[in-house]
Amino acid sequence: MSAQRADPRGFINATGYAAACAQQWDSNSQEDCLYINVFTPVNMTSAAKLPVFVWIYGGGFVGGNGNLGAGMYSNLINRGPLIVVSMNYRVGAFGFLTTRTYDAPGNAGISDVLEALNWVQRYISFFGGDPTKVTVGGQSAGSEAASFVSLSPWGLGLYRGLILESGSAFGAALMSYSEKTRNTTKDLAIRLGCTTSADYDQGRSFHDIVLCLQSKKAASIMSVDDQLPNHRMKWAPVQDTNILPQRLENLARLRQQVPVLVGDVKDEWVGWDQSLITNNLKWFTKGNVENSLSSSYEMTYWDKQDDVTKACLKKYTENQPFSDTDSIQWASTHIRLFSEMVFVGPALRDAKYFSYTGSDVFLYSFDYLNPAAIPEENITALRGVPHGWELQYIFNDGHSWPTTDNDTKTTELMGKLWTNFVLYGNPTPANGLKTGFTWPTLSAAGDTNEYVSLGPDAIVSKNYHPSAMFWVCDAPTIDGWKPQYCA
Repeated sequence: MSAQRADPRGFINATGYAAACAQQWDSNSQEDCLYINVFTPVNMTSAAKLPVFVWIYGGGFVGGNGNLGAGMYSNLINRGPLIVVSMNYRVGAFGFLTTRTYDAPGNAGISDVLEALNWVQRYISFFGGDPTKVTVGGQSAGSEAASFVSLSPWGLGLYRGLILESGSAFGAALMSYSEKTRNTTKDLAIRLGCTTSADYDQGRSFHDIVLCLQSKKAASIMSVDDQLPNHRMKWAPVQDTNILPQRLENLARLRQQVPVLVGDVKDEWVGWDQSLITNNLKWFTKGNVENSLSSSYEMTYWDKQDDVTKACLKKYTENQPFSDTDSIQWASTHIRLFSEMVFVGPALRDAKYFSYTGSDVFLYSFDYLNPAAIPEENITALRGVPHGWELQYIFNDGHSWPTTDNDTKTTELMGKLWTNFVLYGNPTPANGLKTGFTWPTLSAAGDTNEYVSLGPDAIVSKNYHPSAMFWVCDAPTIDGWKPQYCA
């Protein structure tokens, strides 16, 4: 069921966070979970009319919550000043179960985010916020959700800017158009005794199937869900007739023009490969890297899966200037391939669509890793900046190693850039917090792709992750969906 409007009434205990939405990750999670958090400077009145930063958490659409730490007050809220809003949204089966019919159309979790944004429009002025100055942002699945909000007709007018960190609706195997790419609901319903494979495939009694699923306890649903085959996007958005009624390529051409701050960390996938690097480095050979790609769930995203796979292997693995068993080189190739397939390429593809339709796009790569960080990354050639690494420098969450001057400089720079963007729709405006450089906007045409490398210093650069252009133009073109901005 999609989110329903709920206006404030009565008394709410706001001295602590509400429970996270039902999920395996949190034993204290509950189904009663759809709450909003508002963080303001002190002594706010409705006359303040401060810009608002709405934050959407990540967690692969199967976990997470809207709880934020106190560090954001010094680096964002008081630096602005501005207001931060976060929310909980349903995850896993509770947020993304779908029969692809009106009985359970899917995308309930995205509807939660949209309703939270509508709540902000109605009520943020009472907290000192300006509903006409809302920036929506997130990281990982939170960024993907923000991207989906921008693509949904129901998102129009709910924001004036977007911050997309390491996530896009165009992410590999994220958006599902048919049971071919995701049939998790069917598997769950069968294991819970609500249908048979034959009945489900023939479209029998979806209404009764949904009623049966609704009768099950949340704990039972999560327990059975935990036994299902696992892959990176087990539960996620689908095409429906309401929230996401067309293919993403079509919806991307209809978006409102707003400034967009978008990017990735340098080595998104390194964290997922680290255990294998530590315990079985010799696994990384040409053959295993090729098999890893060919068998990946992500490749099911493409209608012409075999053709895209063949072209990808030609791009990333053929005619390399190192031996087929050079494990260091093949580990590096695997990290780059999956980083670009899952995160970097989709983010750049989204950024190009925004630029093509007239939005100002500010592209970044977060490239800083303190030498004392992540000691398990003990092979110099394979030390990388992992997924989510920038968050500690934006929300000022602190570090697990002694803070250095470079850490402090990075936190200061990220706070200024993100605050400027929320306040002005530009990370380096002439009248904003001083950063010492001017951030160029991304051009939709060509592949020079100007961006800013972020760390203790900001470095204006060109050729953003150049091989990622395969996922921006080559793969979509092979699949029959050539973007208008590609030559």
